[in-house]
Amino acid sequence: MSLNILFLHGLTAVVGGAERDLLLMTRQLPDCGVTPFVGCPREGPLVQELAKQGTKVIALDFPPWRKPRFFASRLPAIYRLYQVIAREGIHLMHINEMWWTPLGYCAARLAGIPSVAHIRQEVEARRVRQYWLRYPTRVIAVSKAVSTVLERAEVKPSNLMVLYTGVDLQAAQASLMTNGDVIGGIHHRYRMDQNSPVIGTVAHLFPRKGHEYLIQAVSQVRQAFPTIRCLIVGEGDPAYAAELRALAGSLGLHEQIIFTGFQDSVYPYLESMDVFVLPSVMEGFGIVLLEAMAMGKPVVASCVGGIPEVVDDGVTGLLVPPRDSSAMADAVIRLLRNRQMRQEMGDAGIRRVRSQFSVEQMSRTLQELYRSLLSGSPRAGQSPI
Repeated sequence: MSLNILFLHGLTAVVGGAERDLLLMTRQLPDCGVTPFVGCPREGPLVQELAKQGTKVIALDFPPWRKPRFFASRLPAIYRLYQVIAREGIHLMHINEMWWTPLGYCAARLAGIPSVAHIRQEVEARRVRQYWLRYPTRVIAVSKAVSTVLERAEVKPSNLMVLYTGVDLQAAQASLMTNGDVIGGIHHRYRMDQNSPVIGTVAHLFPRKGHEYLIQAVSQVRQAFPTIRCLIVGEGDPAYAAELRALAGSLGLHEQIIFTGFQDSVYPYLESMDVFVLPSVMEGFGIVLLEAMAMGKPVVASCVGGIPEVVDDGVTGLLVPPRDSSAMADAVIRLLRNRQMRQEMGDAGIRRVRSQFSVEQMSRTLQELYRSLLSGSPRAGQSPI
């Protein structure tokens, strides 16, 4: 029997790690006998990408759960979601991030179906309470680090599971084939010399991603590699983006730092980099690290959250202390000076993705979870409603 799963995702204006993971899950699950539906706002780049792959999108409103002026919108939103469950014959609710857990849980409980909350970031204990993370039938953590935080915040261990995100290696290679001369195209677009070393990152422009430490590191790397170029791919908080541009300007890095904005496909940009850098100060997992490793790129990343579970330090990349731009610069310089090390780490990264982070493994685990929950496993805890 095909399972009808409704994914909830309240953010469609950007396509970051959580959104790319949602696209991957909904694209792969039909091969496992699962029919995915996505409930989300009606417009945005994510909606366009879902439509391209043929996933049914159901337009829904997501009133902020904790803002007082939206309290009156809660019950109507829950009821509309309940109606969707009934109309589409949904068997299980998969809530794709913490913020929409209360709405999804309430509607699923009203309809008498299981609910799964997918937690993708490090959370504080108060957030666990505020967003009712103790109540869904199962809570998925994207890393052991996130699972540990949730357990300390009194989510029952029996209701927790760790599910690493998967990467489609074939899709990554196909993306490059459809984009022609990737490296030459990126260099031409941003007027970079073909011989210039290129590093970069792909992440929303939010403070927790630590872009300022990468920019500061580039200022130091430039002393060893005067023609260094750094691609910062993504968009986000306008105020933070303005701060980053101002910082680059104050350090005299107008030519070195290139803000590309949002890009439909990150793979061509990853392919153009000699070293990928993730300078996060908080990171539940770091999906983009897998994408970079899938492209055979050595990585330099902060040793925070779930990142050490992704990057094998000294084998697929180098881990550095968070907020330490000097250590980051030293690691980047070390890799740029050693082509053989970059090649060996890139090859090791591909092997690691293939063996431990495959999309096929992720899809099978999800399907097994869905069928297990629908076979009558008990719900978690006592309901707050």
